[in-house]
Amino acid sequence: MKHANLLAFSVASVLSSVAAATGQDGHLTRYRVAAVPSPAVSDPSCLPGHTVRTLPRGINDFGSVAADYTCFVADFNGIPASQTFGRAFVWSPRFGTQVISRPPDNRGVNALSINNRGEVFGREISLDGSAYGIRATVFGAYERIFVAPPECFSIDGATAGNLAGYSLGFGFRPDSSGQCQAKWLIRTPAGVINEGPGGGQPWDINSWNIAVGDAGSAAVRFHVSSGNTRVLFAGDATTFGRAQDINDDGEVAGYLSLQDKFCGLAVAVNWDTAGRMHTLPHLAGGVSSRALGISDSEVVGQSGPGQYCIAPYAVTERAVIWKRGRVADLNALIPKGHGITLTRAVGVNRAGQILAQGFRNDEPLTGCPVLSWDANDNPVLDYSTPCRNMYGFVLTPVR
Repeated sequence: MKHANLLAFSVASVLSSVAAATGQDGHLTRYRVAAVPSPAVSDPSCLPGHTVRTLPRGINDFGSVAADYTCFVADFNGIPASQTFGRAFVWSPRFGTQVISRPPDNRGVNALSINNRGEVFGREISLDGSAYGIRATVFGAYERIFVAPPECFSIDGATAGNLAGYSLGFGFRPDSSGQCQAKWLIRTPAGVINEGPGGGQPWDINSWNIAVGDAGSAAVRFHVSSGNTRVLFAGDATTFGRAQDINDDGEVAGYLSLQDKFCGLAVAVNWDTAGRMHTLPHLAGGVSSRALGISDSEVVGQSGPGQYCIAPYAVTERAVIWKRGRVADLNALIPKGHGITLTRAVGVNRAGQILAQGFRNDEPLTGCPVLSWDANDNPVLDYSTPCRNMYGFVLTPVR
C-alpha cells in the first residue's frame, strides 16, 4: 500500500470516528477499575522521588496479569541514577502480586505474555547484554527456551505460548549461507526448535496453533504445526504491517505503520476469519491508532498523536476500544472518581476484561533523568523534564 493510500485510510478513520462502544442492546458498556499493585513500592533499590513505571503486557482469561516494572536505581555501572531493564511480575485477584524469580547473573527479565496455564513468556537480559527467550511461572519454574547458537548474536525472546505446548519466540539463526538472520522460532511440545518466517517476529498464538506476527514489511498468519503461511498484508517500502493478537476464531488485530516499522504513524486494523482487512477509526482529533488486543467481539488499543518512540509514555495518547467498527475512549467508560487517565489498552480477555496502562491525574511529577556524558566521559543527569509514574489497571465490564 502506498503512502497516499494510508493517508486516505487515516482521513476516513477520523471522519468515521464515533465515541461509543455499545453492547448488544445499544447501551454503553461501562467498567469498574482495579489497580495492578506494583512490587516497586517495596523494592528498596528503587530511588525515591524518581519515576516508576508499570508496563502491563498481557491478561489471560482468568484475569491474571503479566507485567514489568521499571524504576531508577543508584550506582549501576557508576551512574548515580539509572533506569532498570525491567522486572517481571504476575498479579491476580486470587494470589495478589508475585515477582518472577530470576537468575542472579542478569540485568532484568521482561514479561511479554501470560497464557491460561499461568505460564509467563518473556526475555532475560544478562549482564553481558545477551538476551534469551524464557518461560516462567510464579511457582518458581524458570527456563531459557530460546538460546542463540554461538555464531549468532544473542537477541532472543519468547513472546507467547498456548496450552497445546507450542511456544513462540524470535532470534538470529544462520541461514543456508551461514549468515545470521532474524527468524521466528517455534518450540514444539516435544521441545524441538523449528524456524518460521524471517525478518520479523511472532506476537501471539491461539488454541488452534495459528500464530501471527510480522515478517519484513508483511503481517502474516502462520500455522506452526504445518508450516503454512498466509500473508494478511504484504506491505512495501513505506508501509509496514503488524499482526499483534489472534483469538480462537482466527480474527486478528494489528496495525499498518507508515514509513517506520516501529515508530511511524499508524492505522489500526483487524482481519476477519477469511483474512479480509478492516480499518478501525481514530478517536476524533487523533492522527494515529494501534490495535493491540482482540477478544471474541472487541478490539482494544490506543489512539492519539502517535509519538510512539519520541514519547513512548506520552500522556496525550488514549486507551480505546473498538466494537463493531466504532471507537470509544475508555476514559469515558470508567468512573471519574478514580482520578486516572488511561493511555493504552494492551489486551482483552474472553470475559471482556481489559488490561490498560495509565497515570494518576493528581500525582506529582517525578524525576526521570536523561543520561549523557561530558568531555571527560563522566555521566551527566538532566532532571529538567519530570515524568509521570505509570500504572497498570484492569477494567471489568459492569453487567
